[in-house]
Amino acid sequence: MEHNQQHNKRNQPEDMTATTATATQKRKRKEVAVFGNYRNYYGYRIGQNLEEDPRLKAMKKDWFEGKDCLDIGCNSGVITIAIAQKFNCRSILGVDIDDARIHDAYWTLRKAVRSTGAVPARVAKSTESKNVTGIENHEAESPKKPAGIDCTESHHVQEANLFDIVSFRKGNFVQNWHPGENTSYDTIICLSVSKWVQLNWA
Repeated sequence: MEHNQQHNKRNQPEDMTATTATATQKRKRKEVAVFGNYRNYYGYRIGQNLEEDPRLKAMKKDWFEGKDCLDIGCNSGVITIAIAQKFNCRSILGVDIDDARIHDAYWTLRKAVRSTGAVPARVAKSTESKNVTGIENHEAESPKKPAGIDCTESHHVQEANLFDIVSFRKGNFVQNWHPGENTSYDTIICLSVSKWVQLNWA
């Protein structure tokens, strides 16, 4: 029987052997996200074929309209940007513990801005480099409201400059998030985060 097993291994197709080796390598490279900071977390949780995150339907416009908002655990920024676009907030800051997710969030923001034709991509790149580098533990300043734009009126936020409304920063709000004395937020959301706080710091 042992002889037959060895014979079968020798006769195993090379492409099958290569496929098995590739699968093993993928398992070894499987992403580890101890803080829940998976890439494309929103698509993983709710599916990528939906036009709108269903959680937005549970949110009320008066929570955000014309207000300064904070999104803790923003991941790739999908919800952060969607809130800015749908509810016309004055400003919204997305915070995530993972620098890679913050870069993803700025990529998502650049994509959203390009779709509106409001700002060239090169402006987005300079904004990202200014906000991502060396900002942890610093004061979270809210972006200034675009000149001539009243977010409490019925303007769609795409008519404004999303870069004046949406920003992202790396930070651990549990251990070392210390906004300055003059920083305040009207609305704070914290979605799909509490479980990971309990697992890591409870």
